[in-house]
Amino acid sequence: WNKIWPTIYFHKKTQEHQQEERDLTEDEMEEMKEFMKKAFQDANDANQDWNAFAEKVHNDTSSSFSNTTSKIPLELQGAIISCPETNQIISRANTERRTQQSQFSDRIFLDQQNPLCTPTLLAIQGVSRLEREAAMGHGMDSDDFKNGQYLCTGYDLYVTKEPEVFEAM
Repeated sequence: WNKIWPTIYFHKKTQEHQQEERDLTEDEMEEMKEFMKKAFQDANDANQDWNAFAEKVHNDTSSSFSNTTSKIPLELQGAIISCPETNQIISRANTERRTQQSQFSDRIFLDQQNPLCTPTLLAIQGVSRLEREAAMGHGMDSDDFKNGQYLCTGYDLYVTKEPEVFEAM
């Protein structure tokens, strides 16, 4: 049949080859496990911060929030953003939460005031904050801005809970 109907076999177009290309190596799997552990540690840190805040507010007898705020159960999730090229953590949700929390009253927990205070968005805001700080003094001529990294592209996000619909966009 080859003389009548010429056929050429392209191994790289087969489904088996495409599946092999998608398979993760053992090293990649180990890296992902380590980053997930760090995301769970971020969630643990966030919950410890919440518990400390709730205890502080509960013990503050002059606070009007002492009877309501500290009794609200809050299970905070964790998120980290890493750079796949350097295998370094770029941003942690709880670090950004603490940074933003320092701008609020010590009687109001950030997660109760801002409905967009989710781990995914906090981690992205952390990347944005770091890149803005790196570009300070350089303005729009900065390489970071020229490369479009302010859009938070090229990074990996690890979360302890599936993102909400608005976060996944």
